[in-house]
Amino acid sequence: MRIDLAIVGFFDYEGSVVRIDLAIVGFFDYEGSVVRIDLAIVGFFDYEGSVVRIDLTIVGFFDYEGSVVRLGLTIVGFFDYEGSVVRIGLAKCVLQAAVSGLIGQFSR
Repeated sequence: MRIDLAIVGFFDYEGSVVRIDLAIVGFFDYEGSVVRIDLAIVGFFDYEGSVVRIDLTIVGFFDYEGSVVRLGLTIVGFFDYEGSVVRIGLAKCVLQAAVSGLIGQFSR
């Protein structure tokens, strides 16, 4: 496990709970599956139950047990890796971010 920025929280791999409270940039290698995270995460991870809930911005990709999820913008929702299902609670934020980015470019 390689961590490049501050973490405040706790890690309990045996109990399958990982809670992260501050920014992380680095890698997680959990049972041979690599997860790379580039921006802040506040939430919790439950690998045994295959549920990952994420509350803040993520840019990066996840590869957990063969299921690949690539994320480019803000997502609030949860991830079920074992079933390779990604459910997003605020999907419209992607459109909002894209529109605001275009407006920002034209306003310059």
